[in-house]
Amino acid sequence: MATELIEEYKNPEYPVSIKCVKLERSTEEEAEPVYRSKEPEMLKVYEGELFVEAEGRTECVRPGEGAFIKKTQVHRIWSETGARYYSIVLDPEFVIRKHARSPMTKKYYDDLTETGRISVVYLNPERLRDEQSLNRIEAIICANCRQEPGFELITLGHLALLWVALLQRFLSNEEKYTARNAPSRDEKRVKEAREFIDRSFAEDLALSDIAAKIHVSPNECCREFKRIIGVSPVDYLVRRRVYEAARIMYKDPTSADSISEVAFNVGFNTISYFNRMFKRFMFSTPSEFVRMLKENDNTAVERFKALENMFR
Repeated sequence: MATELIEEYKNPEYPVSIKCVKLERSTEEEAEPVYRSKEPEMLKVYEGELFVEAEGRTECVRPGEGAFIKKTQVHRIWSETGARYYSIVLDPEFVIRKHARSPMTKKYYDDLTETGRISVVYLNPERLRDEQSLNRIEAIICANCRQEPGFELITLGHLALLWVALLQRFLSNEEKYTARNAPSRDEKRVKEAREFIDRSFAEDLALSDIAAKIHVSPNECCREFKRIIGVSPVDYLVRRRVYEAARIMYKDPTSADSISEVAFNVGFNTISYFNRMFKRFMFSTPSEFVRMLKENDNTAVERFKALENMFR
């Protein structure tokens, strides 16, 4: 089960918490799943490499880069090198008040607070569309470290503009490309490879098959996948198979009693490997997942939805 993180603000009238976190070396296995039920969190890395796993996807966040994690999103954080980063946690109503009957709530509040189509967004300064957001995060951190007169208003101003930037950047239905943000050749090839995997996941696929599809070497294929989406082609294939297996169980848990049949239908060759990979990404064995679904356990639904987000 994931651990809930609860933030206690020093001043209730200023519900913003900014902390410098020094993370010792750790492994993926040592990282515990956590979530915040009330507040989103923003991260900016200053030293080392930070790995963030959420929505069935692992992203390496390097110095100068950042991430925005919505509330209720289960995630894990670790660093294989040790890392130093700043964490900004805030009550969303400090930025925009939530009114149940107001169309402003859905338009400007819910999309950046509730989990949905996008629950974690990653910020890279090499993209012009992210550079300004990272600069605003930096300004917020500096203002709160110095705490000069009016720093609360400075923070509120930057948060409001950051909120708008995130809405425009990540939650628009279509993104207009310019010369600065048009997809690169690598991005186009990875997109093609992902579509190939999504169509052929149940077949006996190897890394060489995926690389051949986009006309690159296996090593180049791995490099491009790691850079663009943060995971290897084989890791993406395994996650896809786990998702498809979970989708079968989620759709009709009463007919998913034959775990071995489900495993073979989505491309796994052995039950032991299927069980191990399923537990890695769903935090439970296939049998436990089916049992939770039959018992109407919301935990199973939340885990499935989190993995589903990666393939929307």
